[in-house]
Amino acid sequence: MGGGTLIAVVYDPTTFGTGGGYVLTTAATKPSVAAGKKANFGFNVKYKDGTIIPTGSLLFQLKEANIDLKATAFDWLTISVDGAGKKADFQARATINGSGNYTVHVIARDLPSGDMFSIVVTDAANNVVVSVSGAVGGGSVKVH
Repeated sequence: MGGGTLIAVVYDPTTFGTGGGYVLTTAATKPSVAAGKKANFGFNVKYKDGTIIPTGSLLFQLKEANIDLKATAFDWLTISVDGAGKKADFQARATINGSGNYTVHVIARDLPSGDMFSIVVTDAANNVVVSVSGAVGGGSVKVH
């Protein structure tokens, strides 16, 4: 046998990610808003027994930019554990203010040193329309 990498995909209905709270905007936040504003989020994503498409909910609000995002479907979910902690990484489809078709990528980290949340939203032309990340305040991330 030659040396190579083997990838095994496992859909484990016992693992899931949940979280809620806020991250503070920075100079790097897109769209540009004043630094220190709260970008609120809440999510719950998992695989149901016998399925290969995750289900759940994702809400994200950035009031200063008039953004109210809601997931309409989920594409994939990975749950992983490393030396720093646990991570839920997922992609979804969403609307903003009830319209459009956006792709959302979320990385939520459940860390002993403080939870982290990152969201990047792109439009149909793959332009980044929302991007914010940081330490979670006023809540937490739990990866099971």
